[in-house]
Amino acid sequence: MDIKNVAVKARALGQIAAAMSPRVPTRGPSKSADITVDWLTEHLGKSAGAVALSANPLDGTSGTTDRRRLVVQWDETAKAAKLPGNLFIKSSPLNGKKTLTPTSTAVERF
Repeated sequence: MDIKNVAVKARALGQIAAAMSPRVPTRGPSKSADITVDWLTEHLGKSAGAVALSANPLDGTSGTTDRRRLVVQWDETAKAAKLPGNLFIKSSPLNGKKTLTPTSTAVERF
């Protein structure tokens, strides 16, 4: 077996192990409930000097990924910068055993 095959197999095994873990290792939130006003302020509002005042989930579903809609109330600076008041959060499944593909949290406007 050559070194390339070993590397490919090792990477695949690492991905499977991460997917089977109840906690997917990430640098940020691993589920939609981890998106807080502090996180929103730091990651979406910081460049505009804006502050998230509240963040409330509307609805969502869980399956191979966890999906939630979130309504965010921003301060006036954020409104002037046209930061989104509605977000769609898509993250790793709540139960890591539902998929063999590790995913990270994504935040998008809708």
